[in-house]
Amino acid sequence: MSYKVVNTFYDQDRDYGEEQLEALDVNLVNGYWMEEDELIENAADADGIICVGPAQPWSRRVITALSQCRILASLAIGYDRVDVEAASECGIVVTNIPDYCVDEVSNQAIAFLMALNRRLIPLDRAVRENKEIRFTPSNRQELADYAYPVHRLQDQTLGIIGFGKIGTSVGLKARGLGMRVIAYDPYVFGAVMKSHGVEPVDFDTLLKESDVISINAYLNDETRDMVGLE
Repeated sequence: MSYKVVNTFYDQDRDYGEEQLEALDVNLVNGYWMEEDELIENAADADGIICVGPAQPWSRRVITALSQCRILASLAIGYDRVDVEAASECGIVVTNIPDYCVDEVSNQAIAFLMALNRRLIPLDRAVRENKEIRFTPSNRQELADYAYPVHRLQDQTLGIIGFGKIGTSVGLKARGLGMRVIAYDPYVFGAVMKSHGVEPVDFDTLLKESDVISINAYLNDETRDMVGLE
């Protein structure tokens, strides 16, 4: 019996482990589709779908159109774009990769933190706008708008919302920079946070005491819009 497996988020420069299918009777179809109609047209008769992209709309409409699919395999940690309830009703297993890009995402968070702390983004803008980046009596205030305020990173507090794998990695790296790190996660024991040198706090305390906040919580109905203008 031959199986049809569809990769709907294909990038020719990335290794998806396709060689593992070589010994099986599999017809592998690669493509890149981002709209509901495209997904239905190209994957409706698939037995399995790999590389479910984080921006693809795996809605009830798409999932119920998968006539013989048994697995939707996501390339990411999050699966908020997949209607898991609809998949369960259709007998389709949804999988994710719990440790996908933990280091890469936490590194990017720290990179943004340091760039903001040293005001690299507005200073870059000043250079591109041909501003004179030195103090003179005439441009002192204008330069201050780009370059200040700058605070010592070691004196600042990082607040982490969601202390899972990525949140933990961000916290450890920030601790290495000498920052005070606090975290809010109702599903992680305070003792676990303390074992990493991180102080557990409630949500309001985190908002009040943090100089910088890193949001690393899984997106679902409980966390959606938990941080807003108010």
